[in-house]
Amino acid sequence: MKQFLNTKQLIFIGLIMAKRIVVHTLLLLVAFLVLSGSNTIPLIQVQYPVKNKIVYSTPRHYFVGDVDTFQVKRLELTRAAEKSDQMYSEPGTVQSEFVKLVSNLFSRDFQITNFELTVHPAKQTDKDVKFTAAFPAKSRVDRNTFWHSKEFQDIYEKVMKDTSFRALDIHMKGSVASNIEISKRKFNDRLGSFFVMRMELAPGVNDYSLRALDEKDRVLEEHLYSFLYKSDVDDQTEAPTEYGKSKFHTADNEKSCATCHRMRPSSEELKSNTATVRSCYPCHVWVTASINVHPPVSDWNCFYCHSAPKAGESGFDVPASRKTDKTCFECHSDMKDDIDKAKFVHGPVSSGDCLLCHNPHSSDFRGQTIMKTNQLCLSCHEKKYGKDHPVMMHPVQGVRDMNSPKNELSCISCHSPHFGANEKLFYKATGVFQLCQECHKK
Repeated sequence: MKQFLNTKQLIFIGLIMAKRIVVHTLLLLVAFLVLSGSNTIPLIQVQYPVKNKIVYSTPRHYFVGDVDTFQVKRLELTRAAEKSDQMYSEPGTVQSEFVKLVSNLFSRDFQITNFELTVHPAKQTDKDVKFTAAFPAKSRVDRNTFWHSKEFQDIYEKVMKDTSFRALDIHMKGSVASNIEISKRKFNDRLGSFFVMRMELAPGVNDYSLRALDEKDRVLEEHLYSFLYKSDVDDQTEAPTEYGKSKFHTADNEKSCATCHRMRPSSEELKSNTATVRSCYPCHVWVTASINVHPPVSDWNCFYCHSAPKAGESGFDVPASRKTDKTCFECHSDMKDDIDKAKFVHGPVSSGDCLLCHNPHSSDFRGQTIMKTNQLCLSCHEKKYGKDHPVMMHPVQGVRDMNSPKNELSCISCHSPHFGANEKLFYKATGVFQLCQECHKK
C-alpha cells in the first residue's frame, strides 16, 4: 500500500521550499543591486558629441543620445556662465536704470552664485568700493529669489543711499541650465529613449555637465564635457592640441536623425541659391530667434552662403570665397561705394571681415552686431578707453543719444564703425571741437 505524507511532513516540506524561494529571491535582489550599483551600463549614452573637447565654429550645438527612462526622471545640462555690464549715473533715473540693468543680465535659466558690484565714486581721487554676495550652487538662486535675498537688499540699500557715484560695474557668476522631464516626454516606439538637448557656447572655453537625476532630484550619473568656441574670424584664440574639430553633419551622425529628419536638400533646393531650404529649419530655427533677422535667413535661402556637401563629404560649410565682404556687397552695394570713396576706413572693414562684428543670421543688437555696441568696441579698444573719455565726467552710455533719440549713447554716437572724415573715424567732424558742437550747439 502507498503511504501518504501526513500533515506534519507536508508542512515541513512546504517550509523548506518556501525558505529556498526566499533565499533565491534575496540572492537575485542582491545581484540586481550590485549590478545596478556598479553602473556597468551607463544611464546616459551620448551619441554626439563623441569627443570631450571640440572646436566649434557656431555657438549652438546639440547633445544627442539615449537615456535609461526606467531610472532617470530628468536630464539636466548645465554650464558655468559669467555676465557683466556697466552703468553711468544720471540724476532721477539711477534706481530704475540699476534694476533694469541687473534684470537684463538674468536670462530665464540663469542661476547666480556670485554677485559683485564695484562703485566708482564721483571724485576720481576716492577709492572704488566693492560689494559682493555669494550663494551656494545647490540653492539655485534665480532672478526672483535674488531680488528678495537679504544679501542683495543690503547691497542695494548701501548703494542707493548715495547716488553721487560716477559709474557702477556689475559682474555676476553662475550657471545656465536646461532640463528635460523624462516623465513628461512622449517616448514612443520610434523614439524610444532618444533625447536631444541644445547647448549654447560662449566665446572661449565652455565646461558642461550632463546629469541624470531621479524623481527626488538626486544625481544618479554625471558626464563632464569641455568645448572651445572659436569663431571663423577669430584669429586670436588658439585651440589647445587636445581640442579636436568635429562636425555634426557626418554620415554616421546623420543615421540617428534620418528616421525623423530629411538630412539632405532636394534637387530643386540645390538648383537655386534663392530656394527655400525646408530641410534646414526644423533643427536650425534658432538662427531666426533674435530680434533682427537677416533677410536671406528669414527666407531660408541657406545655399546663398552655405554649400551642400558632395558625395562622401560632410558638413554644410560656407566656402572661403563667401566669407568675405564681397558676399555682403552683393546686396550692400551702397556701403561699398561709400567705403571706396572714404579716406579713413576701419581696420576690419578694410580687411573685409564683416563677420568680425556682424552676425550673418540674426541678432538682438543694433546693426545686427554680435554683442552690444560698447562691449564690441572695447573688445579691441579697451586700452584706448579711459575714465576721462572723451572728457572728464562725459557719459558714454546709459543716456539718450541727442542726435538719435531712439538710441542710447554709445561709441558709435561719435565714431563711425565703418569709415570716417578723419583718423578718429568721426562721421563729419574733422576735429574734436566740431564734434562737440554736433550735440552742444551753443
